[in-house]
Amino acid sequence: MFLFRTLLNETLLNLAIPVLVSEMNASPSTVQWVVTGYMLIMGILIPVSSLMIQWFTTRQLFIGSLIVFSFGTFVSGLATVLPYLFVGRFFQAMGTALLLPLMMHTLLMLYPLKKRGSIMGFVGLVIMVAPAIGPPLSGVILEFLNWRWLFFMVLPFIILIMICSIFILDNVTTVTRPRIDINSILLSILGFGGIVFGLSYAGDESVNWLHPSVTIPLCIGMISLSVFVWRQLKSTIPMLEMRTFKYPMFALAAILIFIGMMTQFSTIILLPFLFENAIGISTVAAGLTLLSGALINGAASPFIGRIFDKFGPKILVIPGMILLVIGLQLFTKVNEATSTLLFIVLYTLVMIAIAMIIMPAQTNGLNQLPKKYYSHGTAIFNTL
Repeated sequence: MFLFRTLLNETLLNLAIPVLVSEMNASPSTVQWVVTGYMLIMGILIPVSSLMIQWFTTRQLFIGSLIVFSFGTFVSGLATVLPYLFVGRFFQAMGTALLLPLMMHTLLMLYPLKKRGSIMGFVGLVIMVAPAIGPPLSGVILEFLNWRWLFFMVLPFIILIMICSIFILDNVTTVTRPRIDINSILLSILGFGGIVFGLSYAGDESVNWLHPSVTIPLCIGMISLSVFVWRQLKSTIPMLEMRTFKYPMFALAAILIFIGMMTQFSTIILLPFLFENAIGISTVAAGLTLLSGALINGAASPFIGRIFDKFGPKILVIPGMILLVIGLQLFTKVNEATSTLLFIVLYTLVMIAIAMIIMPAQTNGLNQLPKKYYSHGTAIFNTL
């Protein structure tokens, strides 16, 4: 439940950007950072999560992430100026970054290989549906309520989960407290942060790919990331174990997850802008147009997990990639005259294809790793 709420926040504000532009008296490119900044902080902090899992118990990390996320949600809901909203989103992203790898690592510890497909199918229901359902849900809320309710509606659920977790949550991870490599943490922040920051600025219409605000962060990011990888390979106790890529199924899964998640997020972000600004349909209609794809994706995920347990990943991933190529190719043909029904069909096709790719690939990749690499593997996948 908490995971669903945190991942929902990745896309919940997409449709609220025009409202915030007007209320905060800021440019769209500036306001866009309430979404981009959330992803930036996650990209920086998730690689460090593998270290956190080894330093703190399951209970400590889970309750800690709840507290941090709740604080960020409260601050965001009360924000009257953009800097306060950015601070709130920072703490929300920090809570999410702590939770994602912890959840995946816990599942790997609790369930044997033969049951992981089904379990990951249910996890996929949350990971895939939560970001996809963000725009439809926010469209309905914005039509009838103030944008602040995008935050306030979450708080009661988080508090309830926190109370329940205090009494029922068990510790399943082993605390080893390895040495903290400060230099690796700094290189990780510069590497992942620089790349995400540079790519985010590349989307600003006022700059191009050769603009210093794009090239400088990208260069810093790529150099820092290269040194970071080299340092992890040389270290006897690395912060993030890069030797996981020696396992071919893990390496292949990393590529597939990168493609699948990039496709999902770009589609979720671009389509609302297309619907509202180019085609001219209402916020609610734009949200509802995306709803069917999200629901079908969620319904298919547990079923896909059971197929994985019976037949393995190949029967899912290869047809999924073919469907994805077909769906994206058809999306290149749309224009302002394209019917809403066709948009729904294409979006649903893409979402089903992504469901067939990501969780089967992730489960198969993690299954090949030895137990000692579980926390590192989940951190790498979530970073991607």
